[in-house]
Amino acid sequence: MTLLERIAESNGDPHKTIAALRLLNQRLKQELALLTAQLESDPASPVLIAKAIEIRSLGWDQCQIAKIDNHVEFG
Repeated sequence: MTLLERIAESNGDPHKTIAALRLLNQRLKQELALLTAQLESDPASPVLIAKAIEIRSLGWDQCQIAKIDNHVEFG
């Protein structure tokens, strides 16, 4: 289920909307922790540089299609 689908299902229920946003935030924090650990081990990695560029380009479109019940992949 995407973030927008989850919010739409909430029918305006702020608790369900907040829960969906918290889940997305949790997934993004996990991805950030993983990338931070990788960066600390190899700061000049071309793969990490490419991932950073890809993440910056994702934007709103990714929020509309990302399955928030699953691990979010960035490449």
